[in-house]
Amino acid sequence: VRRRRWPSFREVRLRRAAELLRTTTLSIDEVARAVGYDSRSQFSRAFQRLLREAPGRYRQV
Repeated sequence: VRRRRWPSFREVRLRRAAELLRTTTLSIDEVARAVGYDSRSQFSRAFQRLLREAPGRYRQV
């Protein structure tokens, strides 16, 4: 029996950030703040760790 892994709070925030990057014209700083990050660099590192792509590059794709 496989248990379903529930997403962490961080993962939920970063998936929301990905949605905002895809669907809005908010800057990366604004997206970072909207999902609870005070630092753009911390946000960018966390985003890249989870989604394997930098936020700016993610938006371009």
